[in-house]
Amino acid sequence: MVGSARSGTTLLRNILRSHDNLVCPEETHFYRWAEAFGSNRFSAHLINSKVLQKHRKIDGISEDEFKVISKKATSKKDLMTLYMHAFMKSNSHKEKRWFDKTPQNVYRLPLIVHDFPNAQYIHLVRHPYNVVASLIEGKAIKSPDVFAAANFWNEAVSIVNTMRQLLGPRLHELKYEDLLAEPREQLAKLAGFIGVENAFGKNVIRRIRSERERHEDILSDSDRKIIFQICHQTACSYGYTF
Repeated sequence: MVGSARSGTTLLRNILRSHDNLVCPEETHFYRWAEAFGSNRFSAHLINSKVLQKHRKIDGISEDEFKVISKKATSKKDLMTLYMHAFMKSNSHKEKRWFDKTPQNVYRLPLIVHDFPNAQYIHLVRHPYNVVASLIEGKAIKSPDVFAAANFWNEAVSIVNTMRQLLGPRLHELKYEDLLAEPREQLAKLAGFIGVENAFGKNVIRRIRSERERHEDILSDSDRKIIFQICHQTACSYGYTF
């Protein structure tokens, strides 16, 4: 699952994880950085990050176990596969289908497609106004500069937009606003795409609320002009208006 951060991927991940046959760890970030696997910078990102240490603890993977996995792996693909096997074993998820939800992994989407040629890809996209507003607000990820936040959205979404033709039927794109407006219909389509029974947790679906449109309180008119300048071409290809 990829896309721009603050596009609702955590919500969708939690919905998918409510399915009996689907499992997903916390965000891995294995494909986020450009540094080659095995380089000192790449290893430092993974080993020393307090956030990723917290994620591994939630996943039931000790730091010693992760170091063993890292040393055994010879590529990012190996690292992802070995980690997922350890995660499923630790949580008794044998024989279930796994997926990863790290929005920033979109920056290495071509490599992911190369490493997992039979995988399916879900792209969740949200109107740039609300993504930028959320990034400026900074409750999860903070990017206080509107210019940078707009490019945050545009770069991530443009990568998937460019990869669409290559991925073909292995790509399912879903607008966050549609998920909120008609969750049952959109999840039925998603279940069909994944190839699983449409049996997502009803309690999770009931918690879905309409878009709050926080941009109305956070963005100024000049902010909107900057977002339009940077994002409008890509956003229009997804049917968004300004």
